[in-house]
Amino acid sequence: MIWMALTGGIASGKTTVAGFFSDAGVTVVSADKLAHDAIAPGSPGATDVRRVFGDGVFDEAGQVDRAKLGALIFADGTGNLKRQLEAIIHPQVRRQSEFERKRLEARGDEIAVYEIPLLFEKNLIAEFDSIITVAISSELQVERLMARSGLTKEQAYARIQAQFPQDQKIQGADFVIWNDGDLKRLRDQTEQIVASLRTTPPHGRRR
Repeated sequence: MIWMALTGGIASGKTTVAGFFSDAGVTVVSADKLAHDAIAPGSPGATDVRRVFGDGVFDEAGQVDRAKLGALIFADGTGNLKRQLEAIIHPQVRRQSEFERKRLEARGDEIAVYEIPLLFEKNLIAEFDSIITVAISSELQVERLMARSGLTKEQAYARIQAQFPQDQKIQGADFVIWNDGDLKRLRDQTEQIVASLRTTPPHGRRR
């Protein structure tokens, strides 16, 4: 099975592209969903989040309010809160993603995509057969992040600048999907990659 990593910066359109892969018959596993499941109400992860961050990051239904949690972590200049959250979430996500990969391979899937925003940040490149980066112009990225998250332009720029540089994600990719056009162009690029992989599969894991 070809195990593909799908990555890109915040508000680049990764989830939209993941949907197009799904439409093309490719199973998609989402790291964000696995992370959400890791701190679902009643889970050990949720208990740990409450212990570290307090009741203020939970809503009335007992769900972690990811916006509040994200704002708290971003405001912490030491990086300590971020490291504590990652220590809660990431081990569970790694275990579950490996379980999903083995399950899909045993099922006989030819291609599977793992949507993983922090691929380069966590140096996980060698775990995949091929890398896809969704790229976007900085101006459009800021506009989309402002519209999506209700941020000011300055806040949006700060969030983007805090991430791994897009240029390096492009350089480290086997395929780049540009999301500066309409949805049809985005879908066409995705389908071209699927067709290419089915015709000429990559040779084993990256090193």
